[in-house]
Amino acid sequence: MYSSSLGKTLWNQKSFRYIWASQTAQAVGSILMTIIVMVDVFKETNSVFGSGLVLALSSFGSVLGGAMAAFAIQRLDLLQTAAYSTWFRAVCALCIGLCQSLGLPSYIIYMLLFLQSFVGSWYSPAQLGLLYQAIKKRDYVAASGSIVTVNQFVQAAGWGLGGYLTVLTQTHTLTVFTAGLFFVSGFLIKLPDLKNAVIPRQKTRTQSVWRTVYRKKTVLLLTMMDMSEGLANDQRGAQ
Repeated sequence: MYSSSLGKTLWNQKSFRYIWASQTAQAVGSILMTIIVMVDVFKETNSVFGSGLVLALSSFGSVLGGAMAAFAIQRLDLLQTAAYSTWFRAVCALCIGLCQSLGLPSYIIYMLLFLQSFVGSWYSPAQLGLLYQAIKKRDYVAASGSIVTVNQFVQAAGWGLGGYLTVLTQTHTLTVFTAGLFFVSGFLIKLPDLKNAVIPRQKTRTQSVWRTVYRKKTVLLLTMMDMSEGLANDQRGAQ
């Protein structure tokens, strides 16, 4: 009974619904973008190594970008970081689609995908920060759990669905659709009532954030687990 009432309370909050929808669009767009580029590179080069390199660059960019997310959040704020990183991914997706239509070399697409993954990885920590400040504190665990469930579902179903779509639809069309998902995600994340969700710019160095992570063993363990899970999900999707 308590769990049921908590779920109803959570879904009655518009801010949560907007953030949940934004995260869903972001997750679907991320998976589709990786699949589209992998399929396109394989069609053009007939190289398994070249196709696998797409996944490696995407994962590497996400790991490096996640390490730099604290710098972005401190220099901007949570809302701007979440929205701008998503819109940057949309622009990169359109550029990748243009490269595909013009038949440009694969290394240009690799560079764009790496940049997209690098900046796009700033979305997740910013979105979680916005979620904490946009909803009732008692609902945060349930809200974050719901968002994690979305990510897991997309990871499980996204690769199969994405591969099926690449067979039915041209990669250029799917690229434009993916860019649209990123644009929608960026607009949705700006809709909740986030008046108090702005982190003031501080003069303290960002190094202090990482010092806190390394000193807090629990936080360090959770950080390493999250990074390992992300890499494992990418490898599972490639198999």
